[in-house]
Amino acid sequence: MKKIFLICMDPETSFFNGSKILAKHLQRKGHDVILCSSPGLQKGGVRKDLSIKCQQEDLRYVNIGPSEEDVFPVVEKLSTLKKKRDYFTNIFLQCIAQLNDVIKENAVHVVFGNPMHPMSMISSVAALQSSIKYLTFNNSYSSSWSSKVPPVFESRYFSKGGSILHKTYNIFSWIRHCGLHILPFENRKRWYENTFNMLVKFSWLDYLKFQRDILKKSGISDKLYIQGEWAKWLKSPEVVGGTGYLDWPELHAISQRTYLGGDIAEKDPDPNFDWSFNSNKKELIYCSFGSLFHNLYGLIPHDELRSFVETFIRVFEALSSYNILFSLKESEKFINNSNIPENITIVDYAPQHDVLQRCKLMITHGGFSSIRECLYYGVPMVVVPLWTDQLGNAARVRYHHLGDFICASDLSEKNLAKTVFKVLQSLEIRRNVLTMHKYCRSENEAEEAIKFIERNC
Repeated sequence: MKKIFLICMDPETSFFNGSKILAKHLQRKGHDVILCSSPGLQKGGVRKDLSIKCQQEDLRYVNIGPSEEDVFPVVEKLSTLKKKRDYFTNIFLQCIAQLNDVIKENAVHVVFGNPMHPMSMISSVAALQSSIKYLTFNNSYSSSWSSKVPPVFESRYFSKGGSILHKTYNIFSWIRHCGLHILPFENRKRWYENTFNMLVKFSWLDYLKFQRDILKKSGISDKLYIQGEWAKWLKSPEVVGGTGYLDWPELHAISQRTYLGGDIAEKDPDPNFDWSFNSNKKELIYCSFGSLFHNLYGLIPHDELRSFVETFIRVFEALSSYNILFSLKESEKFINNSNIPENITIVDYAPQHDVLQRCKLMITHGGFSSIRECLYYGVPMVVVPLWTDQLGNAARVRYHHLGDFICASDLSEKNLAKTVFKVLQSLEIRRNVLTMHKYCRSENEAEEAIKFIERNC
């Protein structure tokens, strides 16, 4: 039976790509799909051209809520956390009302919400008020609180856990990471607040109160919700936007959790990218810390960021038998570009899909999209996780022997060089990556995920 799905998403590249993949799979099965977002609820790093992107992909798009320019100048003038919390509560309630109108006007049957973004609370409340089905679309390997596995913010995992000691450690990790939001850099609290600006410098307890206020004013019981790493989730069937073969076995075994598979939003080759740096045909190593790394400037002490980047440059210089492509937006903030070794090319932008089809290794921050793309193209990884779910992604890469990782707090020339050589020389890692590459190219997980969705609608 044909249904109309509403996918509520975070307005960032990674989430748009994941939502697009889910939408395309549903369309192939004859369903109608609408994408929805509220860019004004998150400051910085958002896509303000979502309607254009959706139009190019032949996807319907609806925008709700005020713009970022309308919201944050007002917030900055509010003097107390309570005033900020009350202001955002009212904004969220307005968004919920708008989303209810979208559901009614388009006769929506099913709503998807992302537990990593404020849209989760908006979409789940609207679905409950409209009395329609709600499913979680998780564009990460995050989970609800559990003693069986650590949170996705944790880089440690016990492959044969289950003992009282391991369960205690996992519980401690949930409290430590989700209660205090500990990150590897100094000033990490400030970075968290600026990255997830809808919190507007709320403490974790403030954020819990904020969520409870929304549910109470919406007439929804918070007993319907469970606590995850970022926020409360509505208890519901869950679709993870990646391959289950990369997840922890305990999570992969959950009957109400399915996986969309390793498919990615493939892109056409970029004819304008200059490949002349690679004309000597040396093997290529690619390094990128994602589209948001340059936003750290001003949030993390300049000397610390410069030292971080310079560590990579010194190690890359020693890898003279390789060409190094380093994608680093606004690189002049982090390093003197006039003194770069000749085997290193630094660019503001690199066509990552093109590069991954040519490179021997990727050094990455461990973002969800980058991990998926490496597996899709069969590229081993050295992960240097910086914050949030990147630590859990890095731990999964190590556990499945697809590469290795170094936490930013442990970074040194010696550790980085040792890890790079280890991954480059490991035949086991190469074999495992190629096996995962075959899984990701298969449609089996996606087909099972669509069947799971249709059963739960």
